[in-house]
Amino acid sequence: MNRPRVSVVLAVHDGAPHLAAARRQIEALTDPDLQLLLVDDASTDGSGATLDDWAREDPRATLLRNPVRTGVAAARNRALEHATAPYVWFTDCDDEWSPGITARLVDRAERTGADVVVCGARTRREGRATTAPLGAPLDRPTTDPVDAFRRLLRGEIQGHLWNKLFRRELFDDVRFPTTRAHSDLAGVAALLARSRRTELLPEDLYTYVLHEGSILNSRETRTRDLLDVRDRVRAEVAALRPAHPAHRSGLRDDLLLFEYRFVYLALLNDAIRRGPARGARRHPTPDHADAQRAITLTGLLRLSRHGRLRTAAPAAAVRFAYPLYASAYTAYRRRKWGTVGFGAR
Repeated sequence: MNRPRVSVVLAVHDGAPHLAAARRQIEALTDPDLQLLLVDDASTDGSGATLDDWAREDPRATLLRNPVRTGVAAARNRALEHATAPYVWFTDCDDEWSPGITARLVDRAERTGADVVVCGARTRREGRATTAPLGAPLDRPTTDPVDAFRRLLRGEIQGHLWNKLFRRELFDDVRFPTTRAHSDLAGVAALLARSRRTELLPEDLYTYVLHEGSILNSRETRTRDLLDVRDRVRAEVAALRPAHPAHRSGLRDDLLLFEYRFVYLALLNDAIRRGPARGARRHPTPDHADAQRAITLTGLLRLSRHGRLRTAAPAAAVRFAYPLYASAYTAYRRRKWGTVGFGAR
């Protein structure tokens, strides 16, 4: 076997229904020169035996077992200790991807010297055939770490791992925080901040399949996780220190947008979806009230001055007219998904 060009990391906890399809997709990858790192995170549904067979039958595979469940972030961190290829790609067993994804990502990285390569992605709900674009089109290349980080803050680059290739050396001082949710976003922020060159591929090479039981679609609280991500992103912004004053100002403005749109609004929308039918739609829960108080008139005016009305308007409503906002958001959820909470029909 040739020296692997990419280490593929697949962390699994109770993924038995999806492992056969995941194996077919891994084996169909057009770039055969890969190292496959399988992590069984204390599965209880028979996944361990399936992964045993897989590792025994595929000479590229190494199986790492966790005797107790550590969570996906810690499982990925363990795999990184065993990664030997120049690049690392993370995937999930219940998603779908193009057979050419690793070849396309690695080819671009080798040709340009990029530390990070991002491809387009789509999303679909389990049981449905139609897909939708995930995030903004990747139509403008970027080579500057400040520009790449600002695009993450604006949501133009998504905080997911699976549509990105990373140079392994970036992980010399980066590991994923072991939170229940959003470890991807915190990790991507740290990695982009350290990337000397980030390349964008507009092709949609990955499909994220939204299942009812997925972490971000579950009822488990994630308030502290998102606030932890906010604090980590703030620290990365402080460390970037762009030389040009306009870049420093732009970075601060984009950080404000990120906090209002992807932290505070996300948390308060989450409270409405999770709460009892009436109570959480009159007042935010104590866990979410801090997010409401973090929205200030000064911040709203800054967003408005920079044309961020699509974030400023709902943020103002959720801060100063919460019951009205909750009613409108509830109606929107029912109209779009057929339900207010999780597990849309």
